[in-house]
Amino acid sequence: MRGSEPTFLKAEAEERPRCVLVGVGGAGCNAISVTDIDRFGVVLEDQRPHAAGVDVLRLRESELAMFRTTAPHLLTHDIPVMRRLLDRLQDRELVFIFSGMGGETGTHAAPIVASAARRHARLVVSTVCTPFVVEGRDRQRNADEGLRRLNAMSHLTVVLSNDGLAKVAPYMQFQKAFNVMNQIMGFVPLELSKLLTLDVLKQVKDHFNGCREVRLGVGYGHGVCADSLAISDAFSSPWFDMPWDNVRSALALFAMSEPDERTLVGMAHEVQSRAPFSKVLYTARQDKEMGQTVQAMVLLGF
Repeated sequence: MRGSEPTFLKAEAEERPRCVLVGVGGAGCNAISVTDIDRFGVVLEDQRPHAAGVDVLRLRESELAMFRTTAPHLLTHDIPVMRRLLDRLQDRELVFIFSGMGGETGTHAAPIVASAARRHARLVVSTVCTPFVVEGRDRQRNADEGLRRLNAMSHLTVVLSNDGLAKVAPYMQFQKAFNVMNQIMGFVPLELSKLLTLDVLKQVKDHFNGCREVRLGVGYGHGVCADSLAISDAFSSPWFDMPWDNVRSALALFAMSEPDERTLVGMAHEVQSRAPFSKVLYTARQDKEMGQTVQAMVLLGF
């Protein structure tokens, strides 16, 4: 059955949720360093994240081992490391988690952070990158297991494979690719924190309920057909490699200098036409500095 008419995500009030970014492991801490949203990292006690100026919560090896072998819902506030984590999250309504999957810290600690965040937050959004194929089968196997556990604990799990980035720029050096990935991951909290109000968090959570994972596309258009070009660019995302009939939910976030209803409805319908079996939520923000440029960020859940 084809999706219903696109729905504008209308907020009844302008109050913004209190949010925080949590970077888990070295990759997660590097990713959160590109934003100025309130943040902290979770790393092993002997780990020195490359990102300067990021406050960190340090884990002992024994605590990571406990995370590896214990179901998240069994870890209570009575456990010291959980108490430290929950204390940092208790007044946040919107929690973003950044992590790389495949390594020890991100794979095993990120699902625990998500579980802790769900006890207080109205919406928990995890954004993760998965390994390059050349990193080996063991790392990919670890990533798959960590992703399965993280998805069970998060309301939305945005998955960005490093190999997807390699498709776009196959000759990019590894370190530059990781830096680009950090910037891409940063789009999710940057746009959601600007556009989501406190009273629509449940609507977004319910919208993606039942989706196994979420994929990201970001596009830009310029000039007379900027709106249509932005949608086309977003849908050229290397991470939109799933069958379109598997896409069940779409959230479209638009930014332009002068949003008007006709343009927004047209863009929403174009998203609907490209993911015809999905339910589409959309909203927009005004950015006077964009001039004739239109930005479209699309999250597809399947």
